Amino acid sequence: QVVLLLFMWVGGMTGSTSGGMKVLRAQVMARVAWREMRRSQRPRVVLPIKQGQEVIDESVVGRIAGFVLLYVVVVVFATLSVTLEGTDVLTGFSGAVSAMGNMGPALGEAGPTSSFAVYSVSEQMTLAALMFIGRLEVFPMVLTFVVAARWVARRGRSARMGLRR
Repeated sequence: QVVLLLFMWVGGMTGSTSGGMKVLRAQVMARVAWREMRRSQRPRVVLPIKQGQEVIDESVVGRIAGFVLLYVVVVVFATLSVTLEGTDVLTGFSGAVSAMGNMGPALGEAGPTSSFAVYSVSEQMTLAALMFIGRLEVFPMVLTFVVAARWVARRGRSARMGLRR
């Protein structure tokens, strides 16, 4: 089950339309982790991240790290949201990973022989939002929510200012 969960987390290859984090990003992050372990032994060494024979620019590595971090944060918050409503951790986490990666069945109570009907309506709404975020990519969706929140905040401020006059 852990291996299946890891495969659901990673998803498909870079060019595919599958969900998930994508194999290339997972490879780059594994190489970053390996590089940082080696740097802890020799802090001054310069170790570029390579994909095949190509050196990956550090700005690209930084964007990939930002994507992976944001992906993990969204999944963790969704897992907390689902499990705080009473769902067990395995079902909540695997449901969040499955929804974010658009990967089909989860594990636990929502496993392959069951469905997402085991989740409450609010949990299903959370997982449906994750499906949108995972399918349309994390950065554009989070940016959309940030811009919308700023717009709502500005409208609220201008309305409050209008009431004070």
